[in-house]
Amino acid sequence: MSEHEPAAAAQARGVGEAEAWEAIADWALRLAAASTEEERLRQGVLAVCDLVPPCHAASAVLVRHHRRVAEVAVGGDADAAEEAQDRHDEGPGLSALRTGVAEHVADLDAETRWPRWARSAREAGLGAALALPLPRSHGVLTLYAPRAAGFSPTTWRPPARWRRWSISPSPPDASWRAGPPPWSTAPSSARPRGS
Repeated sequence: MSEHEPAAAAQARGVGEAEAWEAIADWALRLAAASTEEERLRQGVLAVCDLVPPCHAASAVLVRHHRRVAEVAVGGDADAAEEAQDRHDEGPGLSALRTGVAEHVADLDAETRWPRWARSAREAGLGAALALPLPRSHGVLTLYAPRAAGFSPTTWRPPARWRRWSISPSPPDASWRAGPPPWSTAPSSARPRGS
């Protein structure tokens, strides 16, 4: 991450550069104090919600040997969306986890790939989602926005560190693409929820 990215994200939220660096320092202290993998994951998800302007809720899942070992959701909307993915066995997070390809949902009202999940997520107050596979961590990070086009490539670009996902402006929505995952995945029914 360049030294200017946190400041730019903070300024997009109406926070000054000094306050942004203070928030990052505070987050680093909380991360260092975290004693479990799940708490470290929660601190990372909280930081994403603070630093990515359209994001108001997020979730992350880590998988080892086809089993969820850590799972966190920040914001009630993220909890509802994750529960809907598990209930319907469909959604952008599960797809990104299974394929290693980032999934962008520009508008939940127009989403056709995962209709049952989209309906449940919309009812929870969500408008857009972006699921990013985490190949090194064997997991997925899913960001949620309250309005459609929250993560549109024309309104928001991932920081330089995330640019390994190419952005293809092909209609009806753009996609962030990553290489295949370094692990094989199993259906979500074979991946019991972690602790």
